[in-house]
This record gives sequence, structure tokens and C-alpha cells, in this order.
Amino acid sequence: VTCSRAQIAKSDRHDCQVAVKIVSKFQAPGEYLTKFLPREIEVVKGLKHPNLIHFLQAIETTHRVYIIMEFAQNGSLLDVIRRDTYIDELRSRRWFRQLLDAIDYCHEHGIVHRDVKCENLLMDYRFNVKLSDFGFARGQMKSKNGEWPLSTTYCGSYAYASPEILRGIPYQPQLADIWSMGVVLYAMVYGQLPFDDTNYAHLLKVSRYMPRPVYSMYTEVETNLSDAWLETSVVAQTSISDRFIGALSTIPATKESKVFDECVVSIDPAIFQGNERSKDVVDEDNTGIKKTDLNAKP
Repeated sequence: VTCSRAQIAKSDRHDCQVAVKIVSKFQAPGEYLTKFLPREIEVVKGLKHPNLIHFLQAIETTHRVYIIMEFAQNGSLLDVIRRDTYIDELRSRRWFRQLLDAIDYCHEHGIVHRDVKCENLLMDYRFNVKLSDFGFARGQMKSKNGEWPLSTTYCGSYAYASPEILRGIPYQPQLADIWSMGVVLYAMVYGQLPFDDTNYAHLLKVSRYMPRPVYSMYTEVETNLSDAWLETSVVAQTSISDRFIGALSTIPATKESKVFDECVVSIDPAIFQGNERSKDVVDEDNTGIKKTDLNAKP
């Protein structure tokens, strides 16, 4: 969201460096202030997982809303890819496993992220993945009577968006998150995005099937991970998570890293009023669907 910016600060209260997301009430679209921002705060304050950026506090003033979060010292996965060209096998396996753990935790708690991408995977001081930016996240997305709720908010970044999002048809957001995970995996091991998102019409046409680069830096395990996603079309998306989990069975689980204690929230409850009554439909101009340049200099 262009109406927000991030700064690093020293918190005496939490005795550590923190990241502060600052949202201007005068620059932010009304729908963002009444729908997406309250939803983001409601979602993140209930999350507690070693591979998620931890929410500390939210403060509202007359002109701004401040969201105070854990600070990740080592930038983003995108920064690492730009620096190293591609991610070696050991790190890509480890980081993808951490991403899977984070997404699985969210989905188990009925939360969908809807903006999984390299820029939103931050690195802590030990280079553990921390999924961040829940600006388009939504809670209460568990199945009811065997049916999964669909979303009609078309958000995220073109290069990471599932075919349904690109086509503007209702989609299951859990599967869209998994699709985006596949794009992240591809970007890590090949050092490039699978699709050219500078031409929307072409992207719409080719995104049903994944391109396979002519070279490979994979072992058998990583080939299985890649195939679980590369061979997937819109029709077959329901099997992606099972394939990923099977291919990941030989990869060690991540070790627990420091988790922040319970946070104290001091935000005006009025900011949440009307949130649950709003429909999950938003104009494309306000969604923040963006292009991504993986190779641009920081």
C-alpha cells in the first residue's frame, strides 16, 4: 500500500529494535482504512509462529496508525536472490520448508495470506524465513460443511498470482497461497520468475502451465518439489499441498526460534467498526496487484 512506509526504531518497552509500519489516514484509501487495515491487525495479533513476523503493538493517533513488529535484520529473500543470483540447494530446501511451515500454520488457523512473494519473506539474524505483510490477509477461512469459502478480492502481485486471480474469477485462497509458494520456490532455485509479468495478456495466456528452465541445479528431492508445482494446472491444484508434503518428508523440520511474548494492543476499537459487514470485493485499483522485477537492483 503506497500510503504506508516502514521505519526501524528502538523500543524501550520491548527492549529491542522494531519495525514500524506507518499508515497515513489522509493518504490511505477509505476501503483500506475500514477493511484491510483492521483485518490485518486482527489477524497478526493472534499469530505466534517462529516463521511469522511477530506483531508487538498497534497505536492509532489522529493522523496515523502505527503497527509495531519484530525487526528482521537481514532483509528479504528478494535481496538475497539479487545478491547471489540464485539460492543454493541447502538454503532453498531449508527456506522453503520454513515457508511451508508458516503457511500451514496460517491455514490451520483459518488465515489466508494472499500476498506470498519473495519481498514478503524476511530474514532474521539467523537467516530464518519470516513471512510478513498481512495487508491482504483474511481470517475465518475454514471449511464449513465440507465447502471452502471463495474469495473475490484479486490482490497480490501478477507474477505470483494464480490463474483464477488473473482471470478475475472466484478462487480458493488457500490454493492461491500454495500457487504463490511454487513461484517462490522457482525463483529461489532458478534465480528468475517463471512468468514475464510486463505483458498482462501474455501472462494470462501462459500462466496455466509452468515453464521448465533448460538447466537444473536440483537434487532428486528438489526435483520432486519442483515437479509438484510445475506440472500443476488449474484443474489439478487441489493436489499441490499433498505433493509438497510428500516431497518434503525427507527435509528436517525447522528449529524453534525466539518467539515474542504476548503483546499489549493499544489501538482505538473504533477502527474495527464495520469491518465484518463489508463485502470481500474491491476495485482492482485498490488491490495493489503489482509487477515484480526480480533482477532490479535494490
